[in-house]
Amino acid sequence: ILLILLLVITACTTLNQSTIGVPVNVSATTHLDVDVEVGEKIYGEAKATILFGKWCIDCPNEYADGVFGGAYSPIKAAAVYEAVTSSDADLIVNPQYVVVEEKNVFLTDVYIKVTGYKGTINKIDNCPNCATEE
Repeated sequence: ILLILLLVITACTTLNQSTIGVPVNVSATTHLDVDVEVGEKIYGEAKATILFGKWCIDCPNEYADGVFGGAYSPIKAAAVYEAVTSSDADLIVNPQYVVVEEKNVFLTDVYIKVTGYKGTINKIDNCPNCATEE
């Protein structure tokens, strides 16, 4: 019984912070003229409790669309939603995530904080000649 009690109350904490470790070289061709104003630093947080590593029993219910990749992407999307809505931003520029997991035998508490810069879209116009302009 003592061993079972120790397993239940023992927890493990993991911390992971995202970063860009290598240069990113992305190229895309569009026919749009977009003006995004980059503003002050913004942040958002989200928390979830997961039972047996599979079922979310205490999770956020508001998410930002278009947040993909890695573990806990729905919880990351909830943190982005908070960051964008609380700052009245249109998007978050250069989002960086800190993920903290606190695990025991049955439950995993996940805390996610996202930081980045407020992005405000001033205009998006169709620009058929943009691809040929240099």
